[in-house]
Order: sequence, then structure tokens, then C-alpha cells
Amino acid sequence: MDTSEEDWLRDSTTQLVGSVPGFQLIDITEWEPAGPGLLRSGVYIQGTVSVTALQWTWMSEASRRGFTATFSCPTRDCGTAVERFLAMIVTLEEI
Repeated sequence: MDTSEEDWLRDSTTQLVGSVPGFQLIDITEWEPAGPGLLRSGVYIQGTVSVTALQWTWMSEASRRGFTATFSCPTRDCGTAVERFLAMIVTLEEI
């Protein structure tokens, strides 16, 4: 709660990159399907499978708590699976 939104978003990006072995960040963009936040995309190898990850991170304006929703799937399936992630993201709400 003592952290600014900018600091929290920066630190959570650093945490993502540092916590997944071999994670390569592809893009970061502002994204607001259910509130202001960041959408990050990246790839990594798990065993012999290329994995694509999308992560939406935002800070609640009401409670000042940070939230992260991460979606990952084999890169070969990403084209169709990402639609499910996008549909789920807009249903998220803080309770």
C-alpha cells in the first residue's frame, strides 16, 4: 500500500522476468479491459515446448492492492487459446 502504482508495475515486471527461467519479454503495453494496467507478453521454453505467456497486471484504485492474471499455453496453440484469456479478463473484479 505504500508503493506507487508505477513502482509496483515496474517491480512486478522485474519479478516476472526473474522468476521464469529463460523468460524473454516481447512487449509491454497499457491495457484497460477492466481498469488501468499493463499487458505483458513473452515466451520461454519448458522442456521441449515453446510457451507463450500473457500477463495482465493492475493496481486496484479502491484498495491500492496489486493483482496479476497470467495466461500461458504452448505457443503453437496461442492463436486460438488467447481468445479465452481475453474473454476471462473482462470478467475479473475485486471483491
